[in-house]
Order: sequence, then C-alpha cells, then structure tokens
Amino acid sequence: MQFFLVPTGTETAAHRGSIGLDRNGVSFFLDPVGGRSVLIGTAVDRGHGYSVTWSYPDAPLRAYVRVSAGNNLGHRSSTAMGLIHP
Repeated sequence: MQFFLVPTGTETAAHRGSIGLDRNGVSFFLDPVGGRSVLIGTAVDRGHGYSVTWSYPDAPLRAYVRVSAGNNLGHRSSTAMGLIHP
C-alpha cells in the first residue's frame, strides 16, 4: 500500500472514497499503526463519491484512512489509503 505524506503542523485533510456497491452511506475511520481505530466521519451524499474532512494535530502519525460501508443485504466493503505525518 502506498503512503501519502501530509504537511507538518495542525492541518485539515480530506479523503474521498469510492465504493462499488450501492450504499446508503459510508463511515470513515483513522486506523493508526499500533493504535485503536477512531471514527472520523460519515457521509451519506454520494453525488461525486463519499468524502470526509477532518483535522489532525501536530504530532507524528502513521495510519490508514479506511472507508467502510454495507448495504441492505448485509454485504460489507472497505478500502483504505495510508498516510504519514512526520
């Protein structure tokens, strides 16, 4: 998996997730390497894909941003991208 470097300092980041199955909404999680998952947002408007914006502190971080969704048949799907904050 490719990791993306985010700017140093306290910033705001955005992630757009695209999930193939028909969804009513998705959840975005920050999964720090060696840490616990944190829900960072949800999205229900899929006009141009689902997206979330969140703020991160000025602290080192290596994590995955995971997009997870389910449909009314109980199928679950997720995708992730890695990020590094020096």
